[in-house]
Amino acid sequence: GFGRRIRLTSPGRGHPLFAGKDEVFDAVTIHLDEVETLAPNMQVLALNAFSAVQAAEVTVNGCTAWGVQYHPEYSLADIAASFRRHGKRLVEERFFNDDEEVLGYADTVSALHVDPGDKPLAWKLGLDSTVLDKKFRTREIRNWITHQVLPTRSQRGRE
Repeated sequence: GFGRRIRLTSPGRGHPLFAGKDEVFDAVTIHLDEVETLAPNMQVLALNAFSAVQAAEVTVNGCTAWGVQYHPEYSLADIAASFRRHGKRLVEERFFNDDEEVLGYADTVSALHVDPGDKPLAWKLGLDSTVLDKKFRTREIRNWITHQVLPTRSQRGRE
Protein backbone atom coordinates (compact mmCIF):
# COMPACT_ATOMS: atom_id res chain seq x y z
CA GLY A 1 0.00 0.00 0.00
CA PHE A 2 2.86 2.39 0.61
CA GLY A 3 6.20 2.52 -1.15
CA ARG A 4 8.67 3.41 1.56
CA ARG A 5 11.83 5.46 1.24
CA ILE A 6 11.67 5.95 -2.49
CA ARG A 7 14.95 7.65 -3.33
CA LEU A 8 15.79 9.79 -6.32
CA THR A 9 18.82 8.69 -8.28
CA SER A 10 21.41 11.21 -9.43
CA PRO A 11 19.52 11.83 -12.70
CA GLY A 12 16.25 11.93 -10.76
CA ARG A 13 17.45 14.70 -8.45
CA GLY A 14 17.70 17.16 -11.33
CA HIS A 15 14.76 15.84 -13.33
CA PRO A 16 11.71 18.10 -13.87
CA LEU A 17 9.37 15.23 -12.93
CA PHE A 18 10.56 15.66 -9.35
CA ALA A 19 10.75 19.45 -9.13
CA GLY A 20 9.73 20.37 -5.59
CA LYS A 21 9.90 16.77 -4.35
CA ASP A 22 12.12 15.58 -1.49
CA GLU A 23 15.08 13.36 -2.35
CA VAL A 24 13.50 10.56 -0.28
CA PHE A 25 9.75 10.12 0.08
CA ASP A 26 6.97 7.60 0.57
CA ALA A 27 4.17 7.10 -1.95
CA VAL A 28 0.89 5.27 -2.37
CA THR A 29 1.53 2.07 -4.27
CA ILE A 30 -0.10 -1.22 -4.99
CA HIS A 31 1.43 -3.53 -7.54
CA LEU A 32 2.92 -6.92 -7.98
CA ASP A 33 4.58 -6.09 -11.31
CA GLU A 34 7.87 -4.33 -11.69
CA VAL A 35 10.46 -3.55 -14.33
CA GLU A 36 12.88 -6.44 -14.71
CA THR A 37 14.90 -5.29 -17.72
CA LEU A 38 15.76 -1.73 -18.63
CA ALA A 39 14.86 -0.71 -22.16
CA PRO A 40 17.46 0.96 -24.35
CA ASN A 41 17.56 4.70 -23.67
CA MET A 42 15.87 4.21 -20.28
CA GLN A 43 17.12 6.15 -17.29
CA VAL A 44 16.12 5.17 -13.74
CA LEU A 45 15.01 8.26 -11.83
CA ALA A 46 13.95 6.71 -8.50
CA LEU A 47 14.20 3.40 -6.65
CA ASN A 48 13.78 1.84 -3.22
CA ALA A 49 14.57 -1.40 -1.41
CA PHE A 50 11.50 -3.08 -2.92
CA SER A 51 11.96 -2.09 -6.56
CA ALA A 52 15.03 -1.10 -8.55
CA VAL A 53 12.80 1.05 -10.77
CA GLN A 54 10.24 3.27 -9.04
CA ALA A 55 10.45 5.94 -11.75
CA ALA A 56 12.09 6.17 -15.15
CA GLU A 57 12.42 8.16 -18.32
CA VAL A 58 12.61 6.45 -21.70
CA THR A 59 13.24 7.99 -25.10
CA VAL A 60 12.08 6.19 -28.25
CA ASN A 61 12.08 7.64 -31.77
CA GLY A 62 12.59 11.16 -30.44
CA CYS A 63 9.69 10.93 -27.97
CA THR A 64 10.33 11.01 -24.23
CA ALA A 65 8.03 9.38 -21.71
CA TRP A 66 8.13 9.56 -17.94
CA GLY A 67 6.71 6.80 -15.78
CA VAL A 68 6.36 5.95 -12.12
CA GLN A 69 5.72 2.57 -10.52
CA TYR A 70 3.78 4.05 -7.59
CA HIS A 71 0.46 5.91 -7.78
CA PRO A 72 0.58 9.67 -7.18
CA GLU A 73 -3.00 9.85 -8.49
CA TYR A 74 -4.36 7.63 -5.68
CA SER A 75 -5.86 9.06 -2.53
CA LEU A 76 -5.88 7.19 0.75
CA ALA A 77 -9.53 6.29 0.02
CA ASP A 78 -8.41 4.72 -3.28
CA ILE A 79 -5.74 2.60 -1.63
CA ALA A 80 -8.14 1.53 1.15
CA ALA A 81 -10.59 0.39 -1.55
CA SER A 82 -7.74 -1.56 -3.19
CA PHE A 83 -7.02 -3.32 0.11
CA ARG A 84 -10.66 -4.31 0.38
CA ARG A 85 -10.80 -5.43 -3.27
CA HIS A 86 -7.56 -7.44 -3.15
CA GLY A 87 -7.79 -8.58 0.47
CA LYS A 88 -7.85 -12.30 -0.29
CA ARG A 89 -4.68 -12.03 -2.37
CA LEU A 90 -2.97 -9.89 0.27
CA VAL A 91 -3.64 -12.64 2.82
CA GLU A 92 -2.40 -15.31 0.38
CA GLU A 93 0.77 -13.25 -0.20
CA ARG A 94 1.20 -13.04 3.63
CA PHE A 95 0.94 -9.25 3.85
CA PHE A 96 -1.89 -9.82 6.36
CA ASN A 97 -2.84 -12.77 8.55
CA ASP A 98 -6.53 -12.84 7.69
CA ASP A 99 -9.42 -10.94 6.08
CA GLU A 100 -10.31 -9.21 9.34
CA GLU A 101 -6.81 -7.74 9.57
CA VAL A 102 -7.02 -6.46 5.97
CA LEU A 103 -10.37 -4.81 6.63
CA GLY A 104 -9.14 -3.24 9.87
CA TYR A 105 -6.12 -1.81 8.07
CA ALA A 106 -8.33 -0.53 5.24
CA ASP A 107 -10.62 1.13 7.80
CA THR A 108 -7.62 2.84 9.42
CA VAL A 109 -6.40 4.12 6.04
CA SER A 110 -9.93 5.34 5.23
CA ALA A 111 -10.16 7.18 8.54
CA LEU A 112 -6.86 8.91 7.80
CA HIS A 113 -8.23 9.91 4.39
CA VAL A 114 -11.14 11.62 6.16
CA ASP A 115 -8.81 13.34 8.64
CA PRO A 116 -5.20 13.47 7.36
CA GLY A 117 -4.32 15.56 10.42
CA ASP A 118 -5.02 12.63 12.78
CA LYS A 119 -1.50 12.32 14.18
CA PRO A 120 -2.05 9.03 16.07
CA LEU A 121 -3.39 7.33 12.92
CA ALA A 122 -0.58 8.77 10.78
CA TRP A 123 1.95 7.53 13.33
CA LYS A 124 0.28 4.10 13.49
CA LEU A 125 0.63 3.75 9.71
CA GLY A 126 4.07 5.38 9.59
CA LEU A 127 2.90 8.06 7.16
CA ASP A 128 4.07 11.64 6.87
CA SER A 129 3.34 14.63 4.66
CA THR A 130 4.92 12.93 1.63
CA VAL A 131 1.73 10.83 1.48
CA LEU A 132 -0.77 12.84 3.53
CA ASP A 133 -0.31 16.21 1.79
CA LYS A 134 -2.20 15.98 -1.53
CA LYS A 135 -0.09 18.72 -3.15
CA PHE A 136 3.09 16.82 -2.30
CA ARG A 137 1.68 13.38 -3.14
CA THR A 138 0.50 14.49 -6.61
CA ARG A 139 3.46 16.72 -7.54
CA GLU A 140 4.66 14.38 -10.30
CA ILE A 141 1.32 14.78 -12.08
CA ARG A 142 1.53 18.57 -12.01
CA ASN A 143 5.17 18.47 -13.11
CA TRP A 144 4.29 16.13 -16.00
CA ILE A 145 1.49 18.44 -17.14
CA THR A 146 3.76 21.50 -16.84
CA HIS A 147 6.81 20.02 -18.56
CA GLN A 148 5.36 17.46 -20.98
CA VAL A 149 1.68 18.03 -21.74
CA LEU A 150 1.43 21.81 -22.01
CA PRO A 151 4.59 22.31 -24.12
CA THR A 152 3.50 19.54 -26.52
CA ARG A 153 0.05 21.02 -26.75
CA SER A 154 1.53 24.44 -27.46
CA GLN A 155 3.82 23.02 -30.18
CA ARG A 156 0.75 21.58 -31.86
CA GLY A 157 -0.88 25.02 -31.86
CA ARG A 158 -3.34 24.26 -29.06
CA GLU A 159 -3.30 26.88 -26.36
